[in-house]
Amino acid sequence: MALLIFTSLLLGGLSVSLGLRIFFAPIISVLFFLAISVKIEVKDTSPLPYTIFTVIAWSFLVFWIMQIAISPGINSIGPLKLFLNVVFVSGIVFILASITTNVKLSVCIITVVSMVIAVLDNFVVQTRNMEIQFSDIYAISTAMTVAGGYKYTIMNATLFAFFILAAFLIILFKTKFPRLKGWKPRLISSMASLVSCILVIVIVSSSAGVKAIGYIDKYWSFRSSQYNGFYLSLIRSASASKVHQPKGYSTESLQDMINNYLSANPPTPVDPENPIDPDKKLPNVIVIMNETFSDLQTVANSLGKEMPTDVNVLEYYNSLTNDMPNVSKGFALASVYGGNTANSEFEFLTGNTMAFLPLNTVAYNLYLNENNC
Repeated sequence: MALLIFTSLLLGGLSVSLGLRIFFAPIISVLFFLAISVKIEVKDTSPLPYTIFTVIAWSFLVFWIMQIAISPGINSIGPLKLFLNVVFVSGIVFILASITTNVKLSVCIITVVSMVIAVLDNFVVQTRNMEIQFSDIYAISTAMTVAGGYKYTIMNATLFAFFILAAFLIILFKTKFPRLKGWKPRLISSMASLVSCILVIVIVSSSAGVKAIGYIDKYWSFRSSQYNGFYLSLIRSASASKVHQPKGYSTESLQDMINNYLSANPPTPVDPENPIDPDKKLPNVIVIMNETFSDLQTVANSLGKEMPTDVNVLEYYNSLTNDMPNVSKGFALASVYGGNTANSEFEFLTGNTMAFLPLNTVAYNLYLNENNC
């Protein structure tokens, strides 16, 4: 017992030495004391509802630890959305258990995967102040390329979650779960779990479902996980990335609009045998889209404030005016902020606006490919 208490206190002290605030130390010490001393056993002869309850309880713990690692916890999610997140995690656990016949292994897999996702989500927010979206799957190679240029910090909440995870895994490895024996129980379990996961997806993907559960559309920082839970947020971002056809849209109506425009604004006749005048000089258009450029003094002026400097920061740029030959100077409204810069390029090169595409999507990743452009 003395060794157990000493080990728990030592781990609590280790947490402080790694950067956690001192009030976390007693909590971690108690957690490890319980983790080392507690043993849970679910016998093979236990009723099925007891097994289901045990898996749901573990799934709740997995989701709770994940939310702490991301940062916001579960306090602001609400009971209904919390229930749906836990049902989704439990469904995945039971599907894995039906395949592996090993409940403990299935819980370990979902725990590790959830923690890896939580850490990645935390780092993504530090990079672009927005959480992982479903469309990010198509930009993994780009993310890996630029990831080395950023500096990441492990937050106190994430570090605390790792200590909770360690205590959780100790209890998990000491817990005896029943095996799913026979193909019938495994089939019933997998089908019921699959139906549960699909039901959660349908609820979060539909407008009526979102309204019924009180889903809150918050994208900046950790707000989406804070108010909805990570898994519901990820499912919602997948359904929201679908482009819906506008009401009344058809090829015929579009052609009518084009014909009406051409009738009101007839184009200049062009000689089909000589469409381009060889003597006419055509300009070479060079476009520089510099996302690192910022005229902060202009930003200050737009806010009704001033930013005086002892030197002219942008002397040459400020010297350019519309009164000069070959100069056209002004401002443009960017459709993105803090990420998805490719959408500005998409708008410039195609003339299409992002207003008709879902929020937080990248046109190049989701909607354009070699077959349609």
